Amino acid sequence: MKPTIIVIIAIVFLSINSCAQPIKSIKGYYTEKGSFICKLNDNIIYSFTDDNGEYPLYKLYSVNTINRNKILIDSLVTLNCWVKVSDTTLLYSVLNKLYVWNTNTNTKEAFLHSIAFADIISVGFNRKINSLALFDYNHENDVMILKVFDATNKIAFNKIIELNTLELEGISPKIESARESFVFILQNHLYVLDLADLPPELKLISDKCDEFSL
Repeated sequence: MKPTIIVIIAIVFLSINSCAQPIKSIKGYYTEKGSFICKLNDNIIYSFTDDNGEYPLYKLYSVNTINRNKILIDSLVTLNCWVKVSDTTLLYSVLNKLYVWNTNTNTKEAFLHSIAFADIISVGFNRKINSLALFDYNHENDVMILKVFDATNKIAFNKIIELNTLELEGISPKIESARESFVFILQNHLYVLDLADLPPELKLISDKCDEFSL
């Protein structure tokens, strides 16, 4: 009887001790003010702005969840101009330049630097087909161009998107991906671009859309 009681006490003790381990790690919690973007390996990527203007600029940060090392990735980044492209890399734009941040090396490098852009105002990435979509806006003539680059960084789609020039305030297209398609909203117009179609065709889903979710 006594050996049985000893075994039960030992099991209970081990169970309590094993359950207590995560609790100890939670006690030393760590907080940062900002908006979550994605997780790259052991790093949390987030944005922060204290700009209350119509076109706020953001700072992008990386925080390591193990050693709590915080790094400023870049600043002066506009909304919807960042996207996760792999488990270790983040793609983002500043004005007319594209950059890739590598969380393994904590370094950034230029991407598609040989291609001239006017002002990149939104980026999206489809991991299934390894394709990049972006909106390039020319402020001088109010021309918005949707460009899609394939896995070899060649232009797979290039089209001028119609704009309501009387309501240009707050232009910040949101791009998402689903299967082999890109879905985006611009000035209450919801579009889908299926890259499985040959040639790809841009289709208008709705002209009265305020927001969407996939």
